[in-house]
Amino acid sequence: MRVLVTGGAGFLGSNLVRLLLKEGYKVTILDNFTSGSSWNIQDIRDQVRIILGSTFKKEAVYHGVKDADAVIHLAGQVSHITSQKDPMKDVKANVMGTLTILETIRELGKRIPVIYASSRSVYGRKMKKPTDPPITENALPEPLDVYGASKLACEKYGLIYDYHEDIPFIAFRMANLFGPRQILTPIYQFIAWLFFCVWKGREFTFYGDGTQTRDFLYVGDACEAYLMALEKYDKLRGQVYNLNGKTYCTWNEAMAIAKEVTGGEIKVKYIPHTTIRAKLENPYSRLSGDKIARAVGWRPKTTLKEGFEKMLEYYSENDNWKHHLLHPLNQIPKEP
Repeated sequence: MRVLVTGGAGFLGSNLVRLLLKEGYKVTILDNFTSGSSWNIQDIRDQVRIILGSTFKKEAVYHGVKDADAVIHLAGQVSHITSQKDPMKDVKANVMGTLTILETIRELGKRIPVIYASSRSVYGRKMKKPTDPPITENALPEPLDVYGASKLACEKYGLIYDYHEDIPFIAFRMANLFGPRQILTPIYQFIAWLFFCVWKGREFTFYGDGTQTRDFLYVGDACEAYLMALEKYDKLRGQVYNLNGKTYCTWNEAMAIAKEVTGGEIKVKYIPHTTIRAKLENPYSRLSGDKIARAVGWRPKTTLKEGFEKMLEYYSENDNWKHHLLHPLNQIPKEP
């Protein structure tokens, strides 16, 4: 089976591509390497086909889709701050990119499954306190920012193509991803930045008091869900599913776990929310994974501690962290 993975050089993509290769799939990567890193795939370059391009570029998508038996669509703009600062960039990368893929499949007369990487951000503030029940897919989506709105729009377009064009579409709303090959930056994927700073004893800033909660989804567990979706897409198509994390805790507890695993030091500077961040902040978030568990039996297996241990092993080897550190060590994201 030939699988096109958009964003295949990114964090989730590069981990997933390795799993697909291990399972015997033939893989094509479509990536513009804006946030994805060639380092992530340098050891497997001779095992994959690589198309340099963006998903909103019709020609690049055509060359990726024409020979594919399935598409795993991970590519997109992922920074919440960037989405607010430049909504058109967000729409172009996320919505237009997704539509270009769906339209290309339709125009080619293909009926291949599309598995889409969505986000918990579509829900907005659904938990009012940390002890509230996990969020189910029945909750009304109320995104708080352009990023969440674009992810929700992509889901809706995909479901329409599933219904009208018989293009099987599945969307995974993922919790906070973490694991090896993650970019080390404070701008997004903050859990990896937290891990790195505690490990190296670097001071880092945190908006709020650290009592905000998240469930943390290990990248290897997420990859298993995408593999299941490829193999059982007829059971899952036409639906959205949460991919929840094994560990649900506060950010302060996450810092303590990172310290335990790495032997590092917590040097955190708590700062008040700015106006824009107060509006974007979702203090408590925990996803229910019961729907996909009932459908195909998937559940997360890896705790935050176990995942941090795997990250320490990966980033320690040959100073791998240097290849993933894309921003100055104490950079604070600029506000719009």
